[in-house]
Amino acid sequence: QTVVGIGPETRGRNKGHYPLVLNLLKTMSDGALGLGFPGGRVRLGETPIARLGKEFQEETGLVPEIINPDQPVAKHLVGEEDHAFLAYEVRIVSGKPKPAFTEDEQIVAIVFVDEETLAKVCHIDGRITVKGFGTVGVLRNHRLVFLEYLRKKEARERAEVAQVNSGEEVANV
Repeated sequence: QTVVGIGPETRGRNKGHYPLVLNLLKTMSDGALGLGFPGGRVRLGETPIARLGKEFQEETGLVPEIINPDQPVAKHLVGEEDHAFLAYEVRIVSGKPKPAFTEDEQIVAIVFVDEETLAKVCHIDGRITVKGFGTVGVLRNHRLVFLEYLRKKEARERAEVAQVNSGEEVANV
């Protein structure tokens, strides 16, 4: 399994923008650098939630709170081995953005992207221009789980509005 965290920054100048990491070890099929949500592969004896919390903080310097640890917000099966690529909704609660550049994690930038831009990029060709790096791509599995996350988020928001509206109608009767 691979786990990633999806959620906008809730503080400061990046409020409302989703953090993605630019890792020199992750590339698109055409060789362009790839952006992805923070996370990693779950190791033997480890829970997906423990791995996600550790990787998110190591890769970005940001501390996530996992919104619903019992339920991934998106899931995608990868390849013939049925490798599960899981996305959990997160809220960033503390920390300062700091890319992790190590032998294993060659993260050179944390890129904050607003929801509308990220949705357009994921719907079209996955390409986005990053200052200092040129055109890079959002990795395929990350695009797929982000779009699923957005569908569920929009459905949840519609249901909340419908609930409020039905409550108002009852109150006005």
